[in-house]
Amino acid sequence: QGALDRAARSKVFPWAAAEDVLQAAGLGRSDVDVVAVAGRFTPPLVLRRFPGLRALAGDDPFNPALDAHVAYQAALRWSGVGAFQEDQTAAWFHQLLKKRSFDPRRVVMVDMHRALAEAAYRSQPHDRVLAITAHPKADGAGLAVFQASGGLLVPLFRDSALSTLHTHLQRCSAAVGLDPVSQVPLLWALAGRGTPDAALVDRLGRRLTSVGRRPSRRAYPIPQDLPLANSVFDDLRQADPEVAAASVLQNLVEALGGVVRSHALRHGATRVVLGGQLFDSPRLVGRIADGLDVDELFVLPEPGAASLPLGAAFDVAGPAPRRLDGPGLGREYDDAQCELALRAAVLAPSSTDDPVGRAVDCLVKGCGVARFVGPGAAGHWGGGSRTVLVRADDPEAVARVRASLERDPREEAGCLWDGRTGDLLGAERVEGALRLGSVALRADDAFAAAHPAVIAPDGRVNARRVDPEDDPSLYEILERLRERTGCGALAAFALGLGGEPPAARPADAVRAWRRGGLPALLLGTHLVEANR
Repeated sequence: QGALDRAARSKVFPWAAAEDVLQAAGLGRSDVDVVAVAGRFTPPLVLRRFPGLRALAGDDPFNPALDAHVAYQAALRWSGVGAFQEDQTAAWFHQLLKKRSFDPRRVVMVDMHRALAEAAYRSQPHDRVLAITAHPKADGAGLAVFQASGGLLVPLFRDSALSTLHTHLQRCSAAVGLDPVSQVPLLWALAGRGTPDAALVDRLGRRLTSVGRRPSRRAYPIPQDLPLANSVFDDLRQADPEVAAASVLQNLVEALGGVVRSHALRHGATRVVLGGQLFDSPRLVGRIADGLDVDELFVLPEPGAASLPLGAAFDVAGPAPRRLDGPGLGREYDDAQCELALRAAVLAPSSTDDPVGRAVDCLVKGCGVARFVGPGAAGHWGGGSRTVLVRADDPEAVARVRASLERDPREEAGCLWDGRTGDLLGAERVEGALRLGSVALRADDAFAAAHPAVIAPDGRVNARRVDPEDDPSLYEILERLRERTGCGALAAFALGLGGEPPAARPADAVRAWRRGGLPALLLGTHLVEANR
């Protein structure tokens, strides 16, 4: 929904997203039999009915109301009142749907951790895996573990609602000077530039650490995390932002990595899938993979809130696990719809018979090319289909395009890689995640030398390996670029200005392309050039 209404992490009811799903499936509202909603009692019914009440708590993550919210969710789960509220919420949703001409036979409320695990499990091809989810304030729990086998998820472990995980990342991000909701990706980008401070990591470890199978706990609702003098949050504020971010990352690697290793060893897991907001960091996933002795580690792009609807639907439908054909999970627009957007913008496509070749010409010159092709892809930088492309061997070109798109200068570019120039270390154990662009790995010397514009100071790269069967035209762009320049990778930014999510519709793509001052736009099979 956020991509459609151009608001990151939109809180509005997702009617537009529902209509897009029905159009893509060729169905009408009367064809809907079951509606699945992720979140049995999170958020509480009162906030679902009156979202304006969120403003009463304010945006300050150190507000004691956040601790009260954690304690309230714990009480709902422990007392059993959560089940009563779940029934009330389902009835309210049913009435809301009927007002929009939907009349499903059932409205099913799905536990958030179960939805996160379902999304990860059924998006990879292996039948037997261990699913671990870490998501703050999710139906009264911070972490859960499931054994997935035979198409079923069996719960093995659920952490107490009083876990430190609920508030840790939010408050650390704010202490570093970032918005704790919209700017968390910048925290990981800063972490890639800094070196952790041992004393700061030690102090963070006293607050969040792994205690066997679970993370450490706090005494909610007592507000022990307020920014008092000499607190760890004051230390984060006073430290260099890159050092502070690197220290937060190191703390999470030790705490969450310890929990994941503990459960993997306890259950003899050879394949592990991860879900939840706290794993929505390719750099964190890559660091955890380095210290995990399993055959494969898998995580979706945007494995947190964005994967909840997918997991809720999977929980009801129960499809067999299967390999995703790339990160493209969104709606695809045909040529007629793309042409309509061009006419509305008074634009004419180029007369060239080789739009890919003309786009590569722009890339060779060091220009950025906007690309809106195929289904919308999950991921912070559009996954390649809702993306601005720049050659990855030209840091100056990447800096120019970042500035023209008004992206934050601290933002880390994604990388689209053909898999043939250089290598990424440990790629064989995260093959599925690497195909979806959800893991940051260390580059070898050949990769780093060939693609300096996408290598962070810590030597890692947020890469997606592009396979020809997943996205043939993008793979062709990479192959032609490599033949002409020797560069086998592209730097990638979201096709949107400032902090906007990637463009969801052709008209959004045209607007972002024009405002960004880019020379070329690939819109479906059409190439539009600014000088025409």
